[in-house]
Amino acid sequence: CIRDSNNSGTISENQPQNPIATGDLVVNGVPIGPSLSSFDTASNIGKDYSAISKAGAINEVSDQTGVTAEVNSTFVSGVTQTNALGAGASAFTLNGTSVSVSWTATDTAADRQRLAVDAINNKAGQSGVEAEAFGDTIRLKAEDGRNIEIDDTGTPSPISDIGLPAAGVYTSSI
Repeated sequence: CIRDSNNSGTISENQPQNPIATGDLVVNGVPIGPSLSSFDTASNIGKDYSAISKAGAINEVSDQTGVTAEVNSTFVSGVTQTNALGAGASAFTLNGTSVSVSWTATDTAADRQRLAVDAINNKAGQSGVEAEAFGDTIRLKAEDGRNIEIDDTGTPSPISDIGLPAAGVYTSSI
């Protein structure tokens, strides 16, 4: 969120995965410097293009612009579970932290969702990512706005079996 004495608002819901270069952004006539990975001590990947580093670049010159930036939480929405029948297991990483979920043939889709949410939340202290049931999907949240990196090992089942979205790096907005 960008704030000045008169206005505030979100720049974008989908920030590009590119760092800000000096002059890419001008606020109140002042060129903003580069977004640096050193501004982001939370993300494990993409620190130079994270919303945290972009806000850091804006805040570096806030005394000249009268504008400050705050990072919004990072949210990643899941997908409808696939392959809902039978026993299974899925292994993946969130921000470099290994997570695994297994279920039985008698578990319902709601059971599988609960098992996945619990497994992710049990590792939240390491990954910085929490999960919640969100309709019939799972929503991931990094409260501090860090990037969320999902890596699907595909072993033994894909993460779509538990309702997680495609592997990738997801960023917040400012």
